[in-house]
Amino acid sequence: MLIITTLKKLEYGCHVNSLYLGCFFYADDLILLSAAILELRLVLDTCCTIGIDLGLSFKAKKSQCLMIGPNIKIAPAALSINSMPLAWVDKIKCLGVWIRGD
Repeated sequence: MLIITTLKKLEYGCHVNSLYLGCFFYADDLILLSAAILELRLVLDTCCTIGIDLGLSFKAKKSQCLMIGPNIKIAPAALSINSMPLAWVDKIKCLGVWIRGD
């Protein structure tokens, strides 16, 4: 919950009206949402910092980035977790459901 409250306090991630929708947890999975790649970089850095404080680590090999919207043809900026690069993909599987960027 510390990640959610910290991201919400910093106002990182997505909001709909006054409802914060910047991250979701399910079991040991974490989904981060951001309307901008630069802000997503801040979200990832914040999560890594909190993870270090809590003794948690994020695995870049098991993490992926997906861009959705009209700019998906533009090459996205490189993102990383703990100095390890994240892969950009055109679809992800989350809780048994495929989410596509196009």
